[in-house]
Amino acid sequence: MQKKADAYFDLLGWRQKKADEAYKTWQATTVEIENSNQALTDFYTNTTASAVADAIVQGFQDGKASAADFADTFNGFMTSALDSALKDSLLVDLRPWYDQFKADMAKHVRLTTMGLS
Repeated sequence: MQKKADAYFDLLGWRQKKADEAYKTWQATTVEIENSNQALTDFYTNTTASAVADAIVQGFQDGKASAADFADTFNGFMTSALDSALKDSLLVDLRPWYDQFKADMAKHVRLTTMGLS
């Protein structure tokens, strides 16, 4: 009877160990997913929460205290971030076209109003 009880507790210990390992793996994966999502957001917006906070603090350090000053500083910061994100997006979309254009120019292909010659 004692052997059965020992085997039962060994099985419970093994299950608990496997459950603990699975939970730790899930936690690590969750952190990795959150970090990846943040990196993707930072890439697409071309800014970070820290950079936004830095811009706000810099505004106060520059003596800006009114709502209008804050709005101008924040507007400038966000406009710059959006411009940069748009540029990055366009570069990705334009890369294949530019590579083909560069290859055509290297072969002395000319662009005319009628097309390529």
